[in-house]
Amino acid sequence: MKAVRMVAAYVLAVVVTAAVGSVVQTQYNLGALAILGVPVSADVRLSTTLHDLVQFAPLYALVTGLAMGLALPVAALLARPRARMRAVVHALAGGVAIAVALGLMLLVMPVTPIGALRHASGFVLLVAGGALGGMIYARVYRPPPGGTAAG
Repeated sequence: MKAVRMVAAYVLAVVVTAAVGSVVQTQYNLGALAILGVPVSADVRLSTTLHDLVQFAPLYALVTGLAMGLALPVAALLARPRARMRAVVHALAGGVAIAVALGLMLLVMPVTPIGALRHASGFVLLVAGGALGGMIYARVYRPPPGGTAAG
């Protein structure tokens, strides 16, 4: 049961982080179009956001899943002696994981596939999505006293 809850918390953290990232990148892209004079109605914003949640979010979830899969166990080790700080430690780990993944993406790829990364505020919002995912993991999965390294 403990392993199921841990996996469910991880999946939920990844899904939330990917969904937040998808919405952020969609709105930045639509904002760029609006600046160019392209009309972007509320209906267009909604339909494009839903489309990107189906098309972009799963790809972003791969990046998010790898980053979180590395960061959350490290966070668990760091948080073990500070049980009351679990949510903060996991939130920081989630944010740092996304920051590192996006930074590596910017270093490796000649052009970023995530339009929001062209703006510091977009980067911050994507990292905040990772922090939210890490916090959700900590809230959903609570290891028993003396818990394991993955908790």
